[in-house]
Amino acid sequence: MLGDGVYAGDGFLQIIGYGSVPVQPTLPPEAELIILQDVALIRKMACNLVSLRQLRREGIYWDMKQQRRGTYLRDKYDEVICELEDKHGQFVIEDLPRGLHSAEWSSSPLS
Repeated sequence: MLGDGVYAGDGFLQIIGYGSVPVQPTLPPEAELIILQDVALIRKMACNLVSLRQLRREGIYWDMKQQRRGTYLRDKYDEVICELEDKHGQFVIEDLPRGLHSAEWSSSPLS
């Protein structure tokens, strides 16, 4: 039995725990820290993946309107939380240098 994990590419990546992680949006420079809740810790995953379903549950939506210049996460009051960068063929909230991971992790290991 493999347990909790995700398939990526041609392999299975094991989830070693769940917790919270701070993410500092790259854009705009004055964007406030975002705390992602109930996220899975996967040591071999190079970045934090964000679930649109969970964002919507928290009242956050992904604004991709054509008339606006960028792609944004907005709250239920239509205020910009952060701008998403288009990098590496993905929309990115926090662009960490290769090999560097978020410094803090508050987790509860799997039983």
